[in-house]
Amino acid sequence: RGLLVALRKRGIEKSPFLTASEFAAGLSGSPARPLVAEFTLGYEAVRFGRNAEEIPRLADLLRRIEALPR
Repeated sequence: RGLLVALRKRGIEKSPFLTASEFAAGLSGSPARPLVAEFTLGYEAVRFGRNAEEIPRLADLLRRIEALPR
């Protein structure tokens, strides 16, 4: 949710019908794309792989995304 809020503040909206991976892939040309793609991989590892070790990295990526220009 935090990722979507940070992106919305930068004019980037996720359509509800897109998966997280589809959304990240569709951000071509956006400076947020590499960070969102990396965040998505980590999110999926936590959410579906139950890999809690990724949580600190997700927090760091979210801070970096929030620091992007609006």
